[in-house]
Amino acid sequence: MSEYNESTRLKIEDELTANLSGDNLKNALDYIAYMKASGIAPATPDSNVFMYGDECVCVLVMYPIDDVPGWTAFMGGYDSALCRGDFQDYPVDEALKEFAWSRVSTCGGCGCGFQPGRRVKLLGKTFDNVCTSLLYIRDPDVAALETVKRFTDVFKQSIIDAAKKTKTELDELKENEWPSVRDISAQTGRPLGKAYAESLDVAFTLTLRQRYLDSAIAFSGDGWIPASWEQIPVALRMGSNSRFEAFKGPDEGFTAVDPLKYQANVAYLVEMSINVTNNAYSVTIWMLDRSGEKDAPYRIAVDFPFHTGDGDASIPKMTAIDTIYLGPGLGIGNFAYVVKDFKVINGR
Repeated sequence: MSEYNESTRLKIEDELTANLSGDNLKNALDYIAYMKASGIAPATPDSNVFMYGDECVCVLVMYPIDDVPGWTAFMGGYDSALCRGDFQDYPVDEALKEFAWSRVSTCGGCGCGFQPGRRVKLLGKTFDNVCTSLLYIRDPDVAALETVKRFTDVFKQSIIDAAKKTKTELDELKENEWPSVRDISAQTGRPLGKAYAESLDVAFTLTLRQRYLDSAIAFSGDGWIPASWEQIPVALRMGSNSRFEAFKGPDEGFTAVDPLKYQANVAYLVEMSINVTNNAYSVTIWMLDRSGEKDAPYRIAVDFPFHTGDGDASIPKMTAIDTIYLGPGLGIGNFAYVVKDFKVINGR
C-alpha cells in the first residue's frame, strides 16, 4: 500500500485544481479524498495510478476534449472480479450493472501494447474491443460519483478477498501435493523412452497461487533436463512481471503475441501445441469464470521456434519431446501454481 496518507498533496490534485472549477472540480477532489480515506493512493505523489496493495484500482487523467477541460477515471481490468463469476459475491445490483455497461472503455489504439481490444464478459454481458481499462468514466456528477465509489469499494474488497484466499490455500497445501518434475510418460502411462517424435498437443487447467512469480511449465528433449531458462526448448513462463510469456529464442527472449497479465486464484485453460518436425510450438490461454466458461483466447505463442540456448542462431531441430515441468521448477520455491486435468489431445 502507498506510504502516503490522506494529507499528502498529489500532483493530480494540483492539475485538477489548475484546470477545473465549480462542481466538476469539487467532485474530482471528493473522489480522490474518498480513495485516500480508503487506503487507495498512488505509490508516489507524482503518480496518477491509485493502488490498493499491489493492485491498480483506478487511473485518474486530466485532459480536455474539444478544448473543454475535464477528468476521467479508468477503472478495472480484464482480470478483475467484475469479469468473473466472482462479482456475484459482491453487492452488484442491476443499477450498478447498467452504469458499468454504459461506460465500457473501448480500444482507441493508444499504443499501450494491448491493442486491439479484447472480447470481455463484464458483469455477465459480453462486449467486443474492450480496452485494458474496463470502465471509462468522464466528469461524473454527484449521483454518478456515488456509483463510482461503490465500484471502488467492490474493487478494493475483491483485492482483499483474493489476498486472504491465497494465504489460506497456501497454508493448507502440503508438500506432497506439489510435484517438482513430472514427465509426460508418468501422466499418460506411456513407457519411458518412447517420446513424441513428431508432434504433441496438450491441454490443462492452471491456477496460480500468487502474482509476480518466476516459474514455468516447460517441455524438454527426451531425457534432457535443462539447467537454466535459456536451455528450455518449449516454455510457458509466469514471469516476475506478472505476465504469461513464451520463449521465442535467444534474440527475442520471453514475449507474447497477445499480452496477458495473470492473477492469483484465477483458473486458466492452457493448450500447448508442439510440432517437433517443424521445430515450432504454440500456446493459447483462456481465462475461465467460476462456471468454467471460457473468455476470448489469448495467443501467447504462435509458431515460436525451439531453441537450445547454446548461442547457435540456426536453432537445431529437436528429435523428440518428452519432459514436462508441472511444479515450481528450476529452483523456484514451492506453492507457485497447480495444474489439473492434464491431457494429451494428440501425440505422435
